[in-house]
Amino acid sequence: MWLSTLLRAKPQALPHTLRLRDSRIGEHWDSLHCHHASIDSYESNPASKLLVHILAAVAQFERELIHEQVSAGIRAAEAHGTKTANAIGRPCRIFSRDEVVRLRETGLSIRNIAGQIRIGVGTVVRVLQTAGNVQTA
Repeated sequence: MWLSTLLRAKPQALPHTLRLRDSRIGEHWDSLHCHHASIDSYESNPASKLLVHILAAVAQFERELIHEQVSAGIRAAEAHGTKTANAIGRPCRIFSRDEVVRLRETGLSIRNIAGQIRIGVGTVVRVLQTAGNVQTA
């Protein structure tokens, strides 16, 4: 019963299940048997063995198809842009690192610098650390 639930939820888990069955842990199992789908893995039954291997091949094929479709979609979006004409990913924020250091030397707090330049607090801290102004407390 658990095998049919597993196959419905995650068909790509079947090859892993077969490896598990054939591994050392599998020595403790007699077989895998699914009453709902009439699947068993008795070594003495060649038809059942064939069916399990066909299901494993189909699950692997489905996984590769999904990977191929996702990769094609990403490539298309990168080449032609998205529906909203926005770039993929987080846009780069361009700012003057010298301005961050100058504002810190005037006595502004890190939060005020981040708010004034409209960048993250962590970015301000990293800029100050690379510039040698490690007074971040």
